[in-house]
Amino acid sequence: MKQIIAKGAHSTAYIDTDNPEVVIKENNDLLKDRGYLRRQVAGYDIIKQILDSGYETGVVLPRIISVSESDDKQIIKEQRIKGKSFDTEGLLYSKLSEEEKNIIAKQLALFLVAMHSSGEKLAPKKSIKSMFDETRLKNAQDIISVYNDDMPSALKKSIQNVEKYLDSSDISDEVHVLTHRDLRSSNLMYDSETKQLAVLDFELSGKDNVYRDFVAYASASSMPWDFTKRVIYEYNANPNKKYQITINPEKVQNMLVYAIAHEFARCVRPNEEQKIDDEEKKKYFNFIYGKIKSVAGVDAKQETFKTATKDIKNKTPDIIKFQNKISENDNR
Repeated sequence: MKQIIAKGAHSTAYIDTDNPEVVIKENNDLLKDRGYLRRQVAGYDIIKQILDSGYETGVVLPRIISVSESDDKQIIKEQRIKGKSFDTEGLLYSKLSEEEKNIIAKQLALFLVAMHSSGEKLAPKKSIKSMFDETRLKNAQDIISVYNDDMPSALKKSIQNVEKYLDSSDISDEVHVLTHRDLRSSNLMYDSETKQLAVLDFELSGKDNVYRDFVAYASASSMPWDFTKRVIYEYNANPNKKYQITINPEKVQNMLVYAIAHEFARCVRPNEEQKIDDEEKKKYFNFIYGKIKSVAGVDAKQETFKTATKDIKNKTPDIIKFQNKISENDNR
């Protein structure tokens, strides 16, 4: 009997109740995505590369059992990993003790060191912001204009200030290394009994800007800034990196703000014929403010940044659930 345990944009994961130690991942739409199996196998090859690198991985990684393909199905079986996913509201993280938060931040930092060290390093050719500049929303003004001048002035100013910071930022630290590229909260699992973190879904892994692993899909994640800041600290403090890369937390904060603003403009664009009343607008923009404050640690309402070296109060405020709208429209 099938028991679905997760459903993503590309596949559904389930267990057979007769063999619950094995996870079965099946392509959601073979007609639209023939490359699913190829990407998955490439991801397992990258996992092997990391494990063979000689670096301590820090986390549990998926172990493949078998791959099969027919005219109408692509199926992967892998060893089931124990634990709970970091859910979309960050509830799991908020319930952890300070000791556990430090443990898992160190584990994830160790994993990132191992991954980034297990391939070649290339000099940066362009900034991480360029991955947004190449979309239909090419700059801050494009993002702001989506909202038909309804965006509050404080949020407009914050997005404009972020763009100025990123455009003038030194990109010498934005080297290209082997990256996961999808470190959102739903791709992390934590086993409270063993205090062990696991990293899942290497389908999108490949060489990319090192900052990509600290930004990922910001608005689709519940990774609180407190956790990201701890991971950055542990990553920078690690003396065993093959490449002496230092991550700038202020740059990560700015990039997260830009990514969140861009994602909501791209995925939740209002219908031009649809009238949204003032109360709905207020709820919507309060949600974006809340997401920026929680994920990036920035109080955008104040129009000035609190840098990563300062403590941010109310790191995980309650926010309205727009996540389903994003997931439905996310085609990345």
